[in-house]
Amino acid sequence: MKFDKIARIGLLTAVGVTMLSSCHIYKKFDMPQDTAMTKEYVQAKESAPDSTAYGNLNWQSVFTDPLLQDYINRALTNNVNLENARLNVDVARANLLGAKLSYLPAVAINATGAGASYAGGSWNYTIPMAISWEIDVFGKILNNKRSASAAVRMQEDYLQAAHSQIITGVATCYYTIATLNAQLALSKETAEIWAKNVEIMKDYKEAGRVNQAAVVQSQAQYWSILASITDLETALTQANNSMSLLLNEAPATWEIPATARMEVPQILRDGVAMRELAMRPDVRAAEEGLATAYYATNSARAAFYPGITITSNGGFTNLIHQESRRLVHPACRLADRTPILTRTEHSTAQRGKSTAATGHEQLRAHPALGSRRSQQLLRGTRQDRLENGLPHRAGQKPRRSSRGNQPAAGL
Repeated sequence: MKFDKIARIGLLTAVGVTMLSSCHIYKKFDMPQDTAMTKEYVQAKESAPDSTAYGNLNWQSVFTDPLLQDYINRALTNNVNLENARLNVDVARANLLGAKLSYLPAVAINATGAGASYAGGSWNYTIPMAISWEIDVFGKILNNKRSASAAVRMQEDYLQAAHSQIITGVATCYYTIATLNAQLALSKETAEIWAKNVEIMKDYKEAGRVNQAAVVQSQAQYWSILASITDLETALTQANNSMSLLLNEAPATWEIPATARMEVPQILRDGVAMRELAMRPDVRAAEEGLATAYYATNSARAAFYPGITITSNGGFTNLIHQESRRLVHPACRLADRTPILTRTEHSTAQRGKSTAATGHEQLRAHPALGSRRSQQLLRGTRQDRLENGLPHRAGQKPRRSSRGNQPAAGL
């Protein structure tokens, strides 16, 4: 009797200790505030958002150029990376649905039928049913659901980050092409001026006003300008290819005026406030990743505690004859479809990502070949400019190298 009392007290003590030690498993994630920066971040996150802050402005109010807005809208519609981010959100939501369905009981029906080929052809059947329901006492299912919910928010933040990167990438390419067009036009005008300057220096040399060194120096400057034109054309081709990849369209020379200038709203401030940093999607995604790891740790700890599952078995049947000859044994599991649902969403999203990636790789290969071809042509153009670009007098043949009539390698 005394031993039973001691055993009972020990069992209650063990249960009490277990319950107390598992209390932290039910806690929601709170951002750590170990440092002054994290404390300021939490305070900024809890404060009301400022709609006038630069990071909270709509991109249409920042980039007001109508042509640039058209390019950005096309990129947001066609870009492969943005579509992959959307599919990742769909996968995360499917995982969350599976985690929520884990609260439901699992129902299994395993029907068996048998029929005889004689004695009236009677049929017999057995329909057993099993129902099992796991009671989430120590929060394993709860933490799985919270982890899946944090993963959904993290993928949504990644989607917003990809959205912002595409907008900034298109704007960067747009103004880069505009700048290169302006530099290329200026370099060509400068080359024409220096071509005339070389002629003038030659006339001065014949008149005895300058020596040969001055003529050679002017020719060297002219050659340098011709070489810079080729470099600008190469950079312009690469910028056009980058724009094509962002828009997910065939390589083209994008008609962007050289006079395009970026005009952004004027915001006066001493620095970037922590409240604006707290609104950045990449910062929020990192926080949700920390929350996912927190809930995964709690779920792993919950696995150490015992689980409680309620199981019930039953079914329907009629008399079973011994002379049965044919047997039908279909099985149907009505519940516990969580893995199948999640796997279906994963495979559908993966197929969409693979389809988009295939087309994107084909598009990447196209401008790569075009870039090599254009670089070869540009090298040939540079050679022709250096050999034939110098102005010459009437009746004087331009100088050509011994390799001038040879075809360019690889063409």
